[in-house]
Amino acid sequence: GAECRRLLALCATGELVPTLLSIERLLQAGDRAMALDHARRLVRRHARLPEAWVMLGVARHALGHRRRALRAFRRALALDPRSAAAHGRIGAPLVERGRPEEGLTHLRHAVELSPHDPGNWLHLAVALAMLGRRDEALAALSRAQSEGAPPDEVARAARAIDPILRSNPVDGAE
Repeated sequence: GAECRRLLALCATGELVPTLLSIERLLQAGDRAMALDHARRLVRRHARLPEAWVMLGVARHALGHRRRALRAFRRALALDPRSAAAHGRIGAPLVERGRPEEGLTHLRHAVELSPHDPGNWLHLAVALAMLGRRDEALAALSRAQSEGAPPDEVARAARAIDPILRSNPVDGAE
């Protein structure tokens, strides 16, 4: 409904979608500095669009600017509290920083808002494993796989959570 109309309106703004795709291509090609430059210009032109801030955060994260990336993701979330991309991009680094409880909240929102995004399910699996919630972690990993996560990413996540699950084999309670 409303989200589809909003996304269609975004497509009608002309250069927005090509710019987003250009930033993604630059990141994939390893040209992080140019991706950041494009993302900054995108935010200057479309400061009220959460997608612009998410891309700025992605570019900053790729350059290792973790705090600045997190600020950009939080800005996106302030503009749109229902942004699955922002919730996922905030939750994953919190888990990486050893703050799985805080990250878990954002990741649960991300999978709730965008249940077919396998990346959020992978990050959720890691957060749940860190909290000792074995069965839920394995279920999230399985869901990521069923949603089409690339096999190498599923294997990487499984390797990451395996030692955590072995050290805490009993599901924890919150």
